[in-house]
Formats: sequence, C-alpha cells, structure tokens
Amino acid sequence: MLPACLFLAVAAPFLAGTLAEPSRTDETLRAQAIAVLRDSRRKDGPRHEQVVERIVRGGPEVIDPLLDVLRDRRLPPLAEGDRPQTMSLPQREMILAALARWSPRVVLANIEARIAAEPTEANRVAALHVYSSHGVARNFSRLLELAGGTADPGADAQPLTAEEADALRSATARILARDPRGFRELASALERASPDELRPLLFAIGDTGDACSVAVLGPVLARHPELAPITISQARRVGASSDPSANRALADAVRPYLASARTELASSAARTLGELGDSSAAPALVEMLTSPDAARAESAHWALRRMSRLDFGLRREAWVAWLASEREWWELEAPQRLDELVKGSRATRLAAVATVGARTWRQHEASESVLAVLWDNDPLLRESACHALGQLASPTALPRLAEALADPEPRVSAAARGALVSIVGTSLPETPDECRKLLHLEN
Repeated sequence: MLPACLFLAVAAPFLAGTLAEPSRTDETLRAQAIAVLRDSRRKDGPRHEQVVERIVRGGPEVIDPLLDVLRDRRLPPLAEGDRPQTMSLPQREMILAALARWSPRVVLANIEARIAAEPTEANRVAALHVYSSHGVARNFSRLLELAGGTADPGADAQPLTAEEADALRSATARILARDPRGFRELASALERASPDELRPLLFAIGDTGDACSVAVLGPVLARHPELAPITISQARRVGASSDPSANRALADAVRPYLASARTELASSAARTLGELGDSSAAPALVEMLTSPDAARAESAHWALRRMSRLDFGLRREAWVAWLASEREWWELEAPQRLDELVKGSRATRLAAVATVGARTWRQHEASESVLAVLWDNDPLLRESACHALGQLASPTALPRLAEALADPEPRVSAAARGALVSIVGTSLPETPDECRKLLHLEN
C-alpha cells in the first residue's frame, strides 16, 4: 500500500487531468490509473469520457494495471484509510473503452500471455471482456475456448460459471454490434457450441436487437429443442428480418410450440410468430383465442393484433370472419390484382398498388409483390408503392426502401422515408448511408 503522501503526489496531477511527466514508473502509472477509476465513483467525480482520456494519456504502459483490475474485479486501496473498491459495471466499461484505444495486437497479446502463464478463471473472464473491446467475428471460436476453460480447440468444454457466462454474453453482443460479418461467423460457432455455451450466446443475440440474427436462430431451435424457451424468447426480441426465407424458416421451427403443454412456452411462441408476421400461424392463433388459459388467449390476441394491425378483442367469430375474407381475396382476386401491379394503365396500376397495400394478412407476400413497382419509371407509381409498403409494414421491404431514399424525385424519397419510419417505428438519420447502418443493412 502506498503511503498517503506518496499517493497524493502521484495522483493529484492525474486527477487534475494531466499526467506527471517526471519519473513515469510503472508504479506511478498504476497508481494514476487506479486513482482516476476510484475517483469516478464520487458524485462529483470525472465523467466517463474524462476518465477514459486520462487513462489513455498514460500510454500502453497502463494496460497491465487495467488488466489486473479486470482480473481481480476490484480496485486496490492507494492510501491509508482507503478500502478496496469492487469494480462496478461503469468502471469496467471505462477500462474497456480505454483498452479499445490501443492496438488490438498489443492488448490481445498481453492478455493471451497472461492466460498462457496462468489459465485461471479470473484471467479467462478478463480475457473475454478484453475481446469484447477488441475482438472481431473470427474470434468466436476463441471466446468459446476461453469461456469453457479449454486451452486447445477441440478439448471438452466445462460447465460455465455465472461469471464466464456473463462475460461470454457481453463479448458476443459487443462483437455482433461492431462487426458486420458477425452473424455469418457466429453461425458456425453455434453449431459447435455446447448447450451450456449456447445459453449466453442466445441471450447475446437478443441483446443486439438485430433482426439479422433470424437466420441463425432457426437452425439452433431445430438442433436444440431443449433450449426452445430461450431461443423463442430471443427471436421475439429481434423480430422479423429483411430476409423472407429466414423469417419463414424460423417461423416453421417456432409454430409447433403453439401446441406446447407448457403455457409459458406456447404463449412465447404465439407472440414470436406475431412479431415474425407469420400468416401461416393465423388459423391456430384464432383457435387459441378460446383457450381456458388466459395467458394463451391473451398471447394469441396480441399476435393476431400485431400481424394484422386490427383488433377484434378475444371475439373468435370476428377473427374467423376476417381470416375468411382475407383468404377469399387471396384465392379469387389476388391473381388479377398482382398482375395489374405491373401491367395496364397508370390508373389501373395505382389502384392495384392501393388494393394490395391494404391487405391485413400475408403482408410479407403482398410486400414482395409491391416492391417490383419501386423500379418503375413513373415517379407517381414509385411514390404510391412506398405508401403501400408503409401500410404493409413488412421488414422485407427495408433494403429496397432504403435504396429509394436516394430516389432523384423528392416526393419518392420522402415517401420512402415515411414508409421506413412506419415499419421500424423510430425516426431515421438524414443520409441514406446512415439509415442503412441504423437498419443493419450494410453490404
């Protein structure tokens, strides 16, 4: 423990916002980094950004003491009368933000050297957090090795502790949010992961809120029915994606769980199918309205309301009539109207766009048909198509609507923006590129 006088001499310049230049020893840098982190717990202490900046000024020599704190999960006392501080979540975030400012090669080499010398759980959990700030999608295999306590690929995975599971979840979610290749790389890691490892990975997928994950959730549900409660609940968190085939595959895997004897699982499946806009589930959901189990009936009602944008309450007969009407339209009238979308006079095509855009069932299919009109040379037809796509509210239209933001006709680009806002339910940035990034539509 440093004497109080030495602590004040070392830490005071750092807390003031500058590092003491003379005699920048490792112990000095360690004390300065820990001092500013401890000081961040005070009500009037430095803000997150200030703490990170002050730590980074110490240079790469500060990496070691930061990794010590991550490993020990506490900040040691620096002066007489100090008590050790348990590392808080905000303090961990400050440390990771500082580490992210240095070269990944240097930081990852340092933590890997520690594991090679001492492969303890504490070091491995610290490494998972470090990878969350520096790792990329190709590191998912390494994350599984670290979480499972295995030094070599292919070694038997061990049951995860709560700390390992939390760190794996955090690291995975961060990498998925940062690396656009994340879900493609994660798919192969999910195939190799044990059920114990899959749990935090699935929660990480839900934490991202990224509908791109739909493509990986379906296969997990098919391979691991024992994890159905977690997988289905995370699928609901992310919602439908812009990939129709991925949505269908996931819905096909979820639909059988509507008949589960477990009320919680059946209810979760219903709400997830509502989020996915799974029209094939509508008949079963209508019948579910009459369930004596209130939770099942309410979940079915929520799902029907979500996919149709209508509300007939729990009145089964009203929903039956709605479904019969929609089925009749698709069987008898749809062929002609869908043909008119691309053929006939301008007036005929505009009428067809409006009619198809008013559908309240099978919206994904209706949306895919209307999308073709967005390529038309007529700006009025393109504008009308945007309005119809906003009504249908199918996420499958997001990529093409994002492209339409750059339409040379201002009325079309404005209608495309309005449709996107209707679908995602939030305001959007000004530029098309920023919109695509927000909607996770980057190439």
